[in-house]
Amino acid sequence: MSETPSQTLSLTFIRQEDLPADVESFIAQHPELIAYLNTAYTHIKATFGQDVQLSLRLYTDPEIMNYIHLVCYVGKPHLGIDEAFKRLHQFQDNWLFNQDSAMAELVNFSLNSNDF
Repeated sequence: MSETPSQTLSLTFIRQEDLPADVESFIAQHPELIAYLNTAYTHIKATFGQDVQLSLRLYTDPEIMNYIHLVCYVGKPHLGIDEAFKRLHQFQDNWLFNQDSAMAELVNFSLNSNDF
């Protein structure tokens, strides 16, 4: 029995039933995201705290043909917008900007606007 991408991810921030089918398909097409997202999660937790909440969604730009990438939304209710942006920039400076630029073509990290 083969594993689905969400089982292989073993991400604690999202239950398999909450992983959108289009996200699961995108990850299956780009298996290099598995290790990248697991490592990113470790650094996000270190920056935002153990109770950080993440969600994955696909973004399609209707003005650019075939432009699809994964967005990892970072949420931490009650943190405050200024502190959240400060920590997002810290995550970017300390880890994200030091990663392979090819991954930036596939995934982006943003704050979850529902938390503010």
